[in-house]
Amino acid sequence: MRGRIDSYRLDFAHLMALPLSLPDAPGALAGEQERETLTLAIEADVRRFVARELHDQVVQTLTTTLLDMERFKVQQTGRMSVQTEVALLQDSVRGALNQIRTLLHDLRGQSAAEGQFVESVRDTLVAVFEKRTGIEVTLTVSPSWPRTLSTRAALNLHRTIQEALNNVASHAGATAVEIRLDVNADGECVVSIEDDGRGLGATPHGNGRSGLLGMSERAVLLGGRLTVDGESGRGTMVRLVVPTEGIA
Repeated sequence: MRGRIDSYRLDFAHLMALPLSLPDAPGALAGEQERETLTLAIEADVRRFVARELHDQVVQTLTTTLLDMERFKVQQTGRMSVQTEVALLQDSVRGALNQIRTLLHDLRGQSAAEGQFVESVRDTLVAVFEKRTGIEVTLTVSPSWPRTLSTRAALNLHRTIQEALNNVASHAGATAVEIRLDVNADGECVVSIEDDGRGLGATPHGNGRSGLLGMSERAVLLGGRLTVDGESGRGTMVRLVVPTEGIA
């Protein structure tokens, strides 16, 4: 941090050393361009630094808090008033996270909307999975599926599908997988990944269980819910349901 501050001081010292008004001389235009270039470079560096600090400190802390709340809520079986209060607090934390992530997108000069989610799933997940495993994947997209997703939603949905496919490749013994992107009657986005493998009777330990935990945590971050259903010898379905506000 000290080195970064000293660097800014040197840059600003250089900037302030430039003449405030330049006469009409051969070097005048070059001096003005140097001033503008240096100013933009300093501004970009500051924005990157602030974005990195926000992500590494504030976002990570709020994310951990949100997941701790979910674990606490699950432990409060039969105490509906406590679970309701915790759920309200979780909504507040998600709101704060959404605001910070919007700010991060602005600081990084990124678009807040991801309009190529389906293409990304098809080209970087399905195609690679089929080539790597030889397992056929069918991707079905409902006409009502949103045309754009927030970057946060697109990332978490993408990672959930990726983890589900990894579990299929590693543990399911499947020959086919179907991925469906749909919207239910309540307007919630539904992502389901279903295989024809060994089913839950062969639910793995170790990496497989950590993968399910990771998917559950992503569901919590989006304010959604994850279910895993299946019977031994009859395949498994992973289903993630996300409310509209979790997608925007």
